[in-house]
Amino acid sequence: MTTINISKYISDTKQNILKSNANENTFAHAVDTNELLLKLSTGWTQWRFDDSTGVYQLPDTSIVTSGLPLTHIDVSDTRTEMTNHHNMNARDKKTDMRRVTPQTGSWIMSNATNSTMPTLHDNLLNGRPGLRFLQKDSLITQNINVRQRVYHGEFTMFMVFKLHKYFNGWDDNTLQNRVGRTLTGTLWGSSNAHLGSDNHGGETIGAWFDHNSNTDLHLRPMGNSSNQSQYVRIRNSNEPYLSGIDLMEIPIVLCMQYSSKYNGITFADETSRADITSPGGSTISMNACNYQTYAWASKYSVNTMNGLRIGGSGGFDLGEFILYNNTLPRDEVHQIGSHLANKWGSVWNQD
Repeated sequence: MTTINISKYISDTKQNILKSNANENTFAHAVDTNELLLKLSTGWTQWRFDDSTGVYQLPDTSIVTSGLPLTHIDVSDTRTEMTNHHNMNARDKKTDMRRVTPQTGSWIMSNATNSTMPTLHDNLLNGRPGLRFLQKDSLITQNINVRQRVYHGEFTMFMVFKLHKYFNGWDDNTLQNRVGRTLTGTLWGSSNAHLGSDNHGGETIGAWFDHNSNTDLHLRPMGNSSNQSQYVRIRNSNEPYLSGIDLMEIPIVLCMQYSSKYNGITFADETSRADITSPGGSTISMNACNYQTYAWASKYSVNTMNGLRIGGSGGFDLGEFILYNNTLPRDEVHQIGSHLANKWGSVWNQD
């Protein structure tokens, strides 16, 4: 096996390095960015930017996680900067917000060319500030190098959001407050994420939602082999509604994890289906408040993302978003989930 040390060489030329300089089973290591490029025996080239080293302490908590987030946006925290087109603080007047700078990571976000910025509001979620996404409102990473860089392997994502309510009750068939809102929308994904008609995002990770009817709310994953038949279902005939908690009335704490055969992860998660206990492809798990938890397996070994998009089709309010390039252990997931639920007025099942 041969290892080649190279300088920083990423973006759209990443595959050409190995195709021109390497034989089968050869690794190339970018010494200045710690990026690893790999040529497989099949001839297909993968690479990974190892951003999962180190630890991260959630601000104003004692919670320490394994791995540094790619990005952490907390709308209620002034360390997440909201600025206007003059790069001045836009929090006070709530007008002309053009950029969101995360408190962790350097992924500055603004709206895509075919969309508008979400609006910043006080007291939107549990008495805290939040961002309201309507119609085509979106946030997208602006740095072209970030959007061309292919992150892959493992991911853990936390998102605190509240879907806009359309029906007065679960048994009501009359749409309410429909203006500016969508019954189907993108929650998050790669910068090029979009809703297709059959397969949502291909290898690209992310999530979308739909109000199937007044009795069903579906949260659906993007990723390898994910399609319209895979979802977490929220309705009035399952938990947590049966315990008196209506997720249409309070924010949802969503946790998603992607694990990959590429990193040799043995992954198991609590699910109503059989546990997935050995790597044989990629695994996607989706967890809504630790009540509705499901996992799906795929024959493919890699899930990817190019930059980040939040929104794109509206219908929700955002409080917080955290994305890791590794799968956090279950105890850390529960710590973060409980913290976010307490902070934003949601719930996290402790069973």
